[in-house]
Amino acid sequence: MPGYSPTNPRTHVKVGPCALCGRRGRRTETHVPPKAAFNNSDASRGIQLKTDEGSTTTLSRPRAGGNRIYGLCSPCHRLTSPFDDEYVAWAKACSKAAHVRAHPDYAGDGTVVLQGARPGRFVRAALAGMASLAENLWQDHPALVESVLNGEPIAPPADLRLIVGWTQLRDRFFVEGVHRGAFVTIPIAGGPPTGIKTLPTPSATIHWFPFSLMLVHPDTGARYPHVDHTYWLAEGAEGPARDIELRLPTVGADSVVTVPLANRRSPE
Repeated sequence: MPGYSPTNPRTHVKVGPCALCGRRGRRTETHVPPKAAFNNSDASRGIQLKTDEGSTTTLSRPRAGGNRIYGLCSPCHRLTSPFDDEYVAWAKACSKAAHVRAHPDYAGDGTVVLQGARPGRFVRAALAGMASLAENLWQDHPALVESVLNGEPIAPPADLRLIVGWTQLRDRFFVEGVHRGAFVTIPIAGGPPTGIKTLPTPSATIHWFPFSLMLVHPDTGARYPHVDHTYWLAEGAEGPARDIELRLPTVGADSVVTVPLANRRSPE
């Protein structure tokens, strides 16, 4: 029967396991990304659309008030919410550059210089929100989740990548979590005989002005135009502030909406 459901129904339920510590209980409603990072207007969610022909992933109708998720228990929310200030500062600084990049006469390379930045703090703010979207990330990557909670430096996981890009100014903004999912590519008739491929879906996506953030398996990272910045995890949340240069591509929503079931056809 036609219908739809969230890609991660757990994020709509007030009581359940915390996305960071796993303890079951009442969860807080939080904005992902942070509310002050332009997450206070119409927002879409990733949904699984069921039709008579099968299932696919698309975007819901926008709803007012920004994107809000039930994901973290109160103690974990208190531990990670101080990192949000860094995310908000980056978003506001980079939004000004986005207006320049959108100008028809712009001929730059998508570079933004952030002064006094703490990448280790930014990446943990992003991952706290992405953990709320990615089902059971705390079980599959406990060391990563612990580093998000305590702010300590960590070697980037071998099987997970945080990739980053710019969003377009008038793009659709959305979040999505399909951790442990998979999508299948099937060659188009008459195309190269590459065979059927099964690849993991992105664990979490925050495509929200001015950033496009994806948490992906290394085998699929090359499919997206983003830049790998997983190495920011090697800096602690309380590391010294420094100037950094962000050189990122601009990414459209159509490049990152996933299809986790066996109904995507590709000439690959």
